[in-house]
Amino acid sequence: MRKLLLALGIGIGVSLLSNSVYADSIQDDGIHCGPRKVQHIQVPETNVLVLLEGSGWKRLTNHTHEAAAARLSTVLTAKAQGLNVELIFKPDSGIECAKSVYTAAPIK
Repeated sequence: MRKLLLALGIGIGVSLLSNSVYADSIQDDGIHCGPRKVQHIQVPETNVLVLLEGSGWKRLTNHTHEAAAARLSTVLTAKAQGLNVELIFKPDSGIECAKSVYTAAPIK
């Protein structure tokens, strides 16, 4: 399995993985959604939204976040290259990977 971790500023990253199966899980460092292929990306007025295969829409970042451009670049690259993305949310965020969530952004 090839794994590429792109730094998105201040220790935040999104893992790009290939040849992986779905593995949503709760671990000590957070709620892991993925790895999954990027299906769609939307950039409305205030947020960057991403739809992962077999998952609901997730807020990736807002436009004012210092790593917004890097996060958007990462998911665009993943989509273009057919790589999987894993989003990691705070353990207490209550995220359900299969559902759309617009209130919390991933920490990694």
